[in-house]
Amino acid sequence: MAAADLTAWRRQNSDPMTIDVILSDGTAMRAVVMVPRDKQLKDVFNVTDTFIEVECLENGPIVFQRGALRSVRPAMLPKADQLDKRLAAAEKLQAHLTLGITKAADRATIAAAHASLKATYDPARAVSAGLPAEIIAYMDAMGRRLDAARAELDAIHELAAKPAA
Repeated sequence: MAAADLTAWRRQNSDPMTIDVILSDGTAMRAVVMVPRDKQLKDVFNVTDTFIEVECLENGPIVFQRGALRSVRPAMLPKADQLDKRLAAAEKLQAHLTLGITKAADRATIAAAHASLKATYDPARAVSAGLPAEIIAYMDAMGRRLDAARAELDAIHELAAKPAA
C-alpha cells in the first residue's frame, strides 16, 4: 500500500482525539491524534515506534520521541449538551471576569488577556483539529463574547481618560 493510500485509510478508519501532552522537560501542549476506531488512546502510545506524530493545535504537526513523554491524557472538552449552559453563564459574567482580570487592570493587561483567550477560542483551530460543529459554534460564540468584553472595558477606560468638562 502506498504512503498516500495508507494515510487516507487511517483518516477513514480513525477518529481525531484532542489530548493534553506533557513532555519530560515540562513542555505542555494540546494536540490532536488519530485513534483507530478499534483501539484506545493507550494503544496509540504503547507501541514500539521510537517517534510519535501529533497535530499540535498551536504549532502544527510535530514529531517527538516516545521516551520524551511524561504524560498524555484526553483533553477535557465540554460535552455538547453543556455548551449552551456554559455560554449563558459567560454572558452573565462581568467583562473583567470574562477576561480573567481584575477591575483595576490597565489597557495592556486587557489586551494581553483578550489575545490569549481569543487564541484559545479560535474556531479555525477547532476546524483544523476536526472538532464537532457544536464545539466550533461554541468557540465562535465565546470569541464574540471576549470581543464584547474587551470593547466594554476599552469604553470604560476611554470614559475614565476623558477630562471632566
